[in-house]
Amino acid sequence: MLVRFLIGISLLAVLNGCASMINHSQDRAEVFGQDGMTATNRNGDTLAIYHEGYRQFVSLPRYDTFVTFHYGKASEQVLLQRSFNFWTLLNVYSFGLGFIIDDANSGWRGYDDLYVYLDSNKGVDSSLQLSSLDSAKREDRPRLLISGAWGINSFYGSAEQADIWVPPYYEYSVGLSYRHKWEAFFRASSTFEIGFTPSFTGLEYAGYVTCNSFILRTYPWKEIFIEGGPSFLDLSADSALLYSSDYILLKSYPPQSASIPAISAGIGWSGDFSYVEWHYEYGLKPYQFFDQPSRQFREFVITLGLIFRI
Repeated sequence: MLVRFLIGISLLAVLNGCASMINHSQDRAEVFGQDGMTATNRNGDTLAIYHEGYRQFVSLPRYDTFVTFHYGKASEQVLLQRSFNFWTLLNVYSFGLGFIIDDANSGWRGYDDLYVYLDSNKGVDSSLQLSSLDSAKREDRPRLLISGAWGINSFYGSAEQADIWVPPYYEYSVGLSYRHKWEAFFRASSTFEIGFTPSFTGLEYAGYVTCNSFILRTYPWKEIFIEGGPSFLDLSADSALLYSSDYILLKSYPPQSASIPAISAGIGWSGDFSYVEWHYEYGLKPYQFFDQPSRQFREFVITLGLIFRI
């Protein structure tokens, strides 16, 4: 009975995200100020302000960092602050899947309270506006992007031109991000995949691939992104042994390597601090190892990772 209970709790955490089960007000902030204020985002779109008893709240946009409050002739632009929900850290027990859930519904954080007082008779307070504009310029700067991920990949690598899925795949990226709209970064990845050899060949060896890419990513719709760019592949294989059908050693080969250009293209979802991605690598010229037929490198990759914009 206890085991079933623990399994049920674990599944619930995986499906819902730890922070999401506890934080139910991640898309609003309580506003302390006059009744009758209105609010807009940085694009001028109206944000809803609603009341619960004597308290009032504003519904907040996901990636905008400022809200402008209006009251009579006065207005003030307020910088949004978010507090981290430490329950999010428990998602490590869900193999990282809970991070995606909490990120997708913003359960990982909550907005701090907003304190706003506007004098409708005196018009705009120039000192507030100037300080807000300075803050806006600082917030609009490109941010340093750092990310890391693990995943699985399907590659084209056998003499029968077969595809198989193999773990593990690792990658990390460093670059720049601007307002969750454009990102440009360098991505490095590595995986063990050249070592797959069909048993009918009698050839045994192991190897790996490293890939260095320069990627441009854009977000055409909310958190959905598309990306692409050039890549450079380094393929290497350890010394190989060729056996007969009755497992008699026929020949040995020294280690071999190859470097080829490639192109990368992908699509995925990225939130505040996590992402899921599917991308494709295609070698622009064939390679050949150990007297085997030449091969055209192709690879499908699915990754789950964490991303930080500092």
